[in-house]
Amino acid sequence: GSFAYGSTDTLTATADEGYIFLGWNDLSIDNPRIITVDRDSNFIAFFIPEEIEIISNDTLMGHVNVQLPGGGHLSPNTPIVITAVPEPHYHFVSWSDGNTDNPRTIFPAQAIGLTAIFAIDQHTITATSNDINMGDVIGGGTYDYGTEISLTANALTGYVFVSWNDGNTENPRYITVEQDSTFTAIFQIQDGIN
Repeated sequence: GSFAYGSTDTLTATADEGYIFLGWNDLSIDNPRIITVDRDSNFIAFFIPEEIEIISNDTLMGHVNVQLPGGGHLSPNTPIVITAVPEPHYHFVSWSDGNTDNPRTIFPAQAIGLTAIFAIDQHTITATSNDINMGDVIGGGTYDYGTEISLTANALTGYVFVSWNDGNTENPRYITVEQDSTFTAIFQIQDGIN
């Protein structure tokens, strides 16, 4: 309305059901708000949906960073940048709505609930023989990070297992999966057999 210079006025922002008051266009969050009239002024109250929830499917696997525009000021048409940040040995798969953009820009014009879906990293363990005519290896495949697996070198008749390509002689051999790796079983002719 119109007021005399120096007079005061009270502004009250009232949110409709399902929405919450966010703040005024000059970043004040007072509500109700008392102003002293000293010039022509425009005040805009910003509201956003009550339900804006952006979470991780498992906080041990990763978390979500929400980047608000400068000063943290939001309006229904202001973009919000959300970034899914995986913990070590995990990776981002997608958002709960199937979108795989990361980072991703959203607009809080309506109620929204998004979950960042993370999964554990997987690694391939390749287990081979230096000569399949002398023996073979049981084990290998694709496993979750941190899984303990065993590799077993089986020598054919007339041959013996000597070691793995890295010098380790354990058989069966137990390893903890931490990266893509190749293990080759070394076989040789058994002593005394021509």
